[in-house]
Amino acid sequence: MDVNSSQEKSIVELLKPLELSEIPRFENIVNLKPPLDNLAKNSEEIRAIDAYEVAIELNPLYLDAWYKKAIILAYIGEYEDAITCYEKVIEINPQNKEAWYNKGNNLYRLNKYQEAVECYDHVIQNNSNSTEAWHNKGLALFNLENFKAAEECFQSVTTLDPLDEDGWNTRGFALYYSGNFRDSLYCFDKVIQIDAYPYDSWNDKGVALAELGDYTNATKSFDEAIGLNSRYSKAWYNRGNVYAYEGRYEGALSFYDESLYCLEFRSWEDTYSNAWYNKYIIFKKLKREAEANEAFEKITNAVSSELPNEKFLKRILLKDDYTI
Repeated sequence: MDVNSSQEKSIVELLKPLELSEIPRFENIVNLKPPLDNLAKNSEEIRAIDAYEVAIELNPLYLDAWYKKAIILAYIGEYEDAITCYEKVIEINPQNKEAWYNKGNNLYRLNKYQEAVECYDHVIQNNSNSTEAWHNKGLALFNLENFKAAEECFQSVTTLDPLDEDGWNTRGFALYYSGNFRDSLYCFDKVIQIDAYPYDSWNDKGVALAELGDYTNATKSFDEAIGLNSRYSKAWYNRGNVYAYEGRYEGALSFYDESLYCLEFRSWEDTYSNAWYNKYIIFKKLKREAEANEAFEKITNAVSSELPNEKFLKRILLKDDYTI
């Protein structure tokens, strides 16, 4: 690619894009029923499954045995088999909202998003106040790229619980991916108000501001993120992009270097290869061929997992399964 050609694209089009946060913010998982505290791993799980199968053989309508067998199967990653068990629970009791919900979660984990939506709808029909079902339905719709419907689900979450950080965060992402950058700012600001350590939301706000062409306030947002977490590579990377957009190439290069320093020993992350790629573009613009060649070599040696800004929600945890 001849970066200096007059026919080439603008620097904004040439660079790898700005990066929203990809850090899961669903660690505070809500369970409406107590967890299986005594559930051990490996051989004990198998023995538990065997015990439930014996109980089911004695009484094929033993709902609790089907349900607990499903939980353990999902726990060990046997999602298809878990779904089969939840379907048996639903056959015995079609109004069992926990089984519908958990079936939806397991379908989601298998990337069967539309089927998952249908299960969450069953839960919502019986309990429209279930923030977990609204939330996970929104995630499934997001992955179907139905961003408007996803945003409506997340709006239901924030209406039911105005302090639900997850709801505001995912609502902001849905609006962002819909191209509603200005509306997404309101959501990211809400997360900043609620979260005690919102460096990633400051980053996301900066990305939305940059998309609106407000580079001054975007830079301030990235600075806020860095102030909270000086080793947050995405904020340094995005700061570099904004400087590059403005033609401030030397400053951009220094910020990409800061991003790469934060990513030391983590060359598989997308930000690593993107930062080197953008350095390559700038070096070519500046006709610094030796440094461009070095950057290009770094790109080819990087192991990047996927394209930048690939659907982040696929990597975010669902609201957890209901357990007994």
